[in-house]
Amino acid sequence: MQGLYDYQTTPNKDLYANLVLNIVASNDTIILTLVYLKPIPNRPVYAPFYKLTPVTSTDVSLTLHQLMGLFPTPALPRWSWYSASLTPNTALYSQLSNLLTTAPEVFTIAALQAGSVVGTVQPISSNRGGNALGLQAVNQTWFSVNAAWWNAEDDVAAYAALASLHNKVEALIKGAGADVRYIFRNDANIHQSVIASYGAANVARLKNFQRVYDPQAVFQKLVTGGQKLPGIDMSN
Repeated sequence: MQGLYDYQTTPNKDLYANLVLNIVASNDTIILTLVYLKPIPNRPVYAPFYKLTPVTSTDVSLTLHQLMGLFPTPALPRWSWYSASLTPNTALYSQLSNLLTTAPEVFTIAALQAGSVVGTVQPISSNRGGNALGLQAVNQTWFSVNAAWWNAEDDVAAYAALASLHNKVEALIKGAGADVRYIFRNDANIHQSVIASYGAANVARLKNFQRVYDPQAVFQKLVTGGQKLPGIDMSN
């Protein structure tokens, strides 16, 4: 995690570089994927990670489709996610790592049939701000925790444990003063207010579009699931 912090906070960004870090808390595995958009090996931008001694490593040129194929979704029928955003912070990264290895919620889920817990870390640079998602122009990390399990009878225990784990993540982030308003939709829970996290101005803009193109609020009322605009009257 110190390498992640050093990578994120370097003043000279490499626009061709990014990474995803998966922390499989339920079986003590870490998967680090370094992505460079040119076929050039050993880029200096990844120097903070070269001191690591992985159990196994692969260095190949792939298309995005081929890269995605290296991470097939396990054939587990039951999944849930939560997402949080934070600014880079070495002490906080250490706390989050410790949480994923010691939290009783992780052991609760891991004890279920096929139970697994994964923390995913995605660094986002400050030059991604200024768009309809209301991203703040600061270096930030999109941190998600997700869980999977097999049996429907374990739903109550799994959902409760994951929600509790996410609450602890949020408490650590806010305690460190590292909270970022944005919630990454792809990793968000249905109970999280994703669209509200885009900021009041963007929510107002989306509501204006809704009044013009969906005045009957069909999307809000009849489309099952997904994230909805906050503050829309659903009674009519």
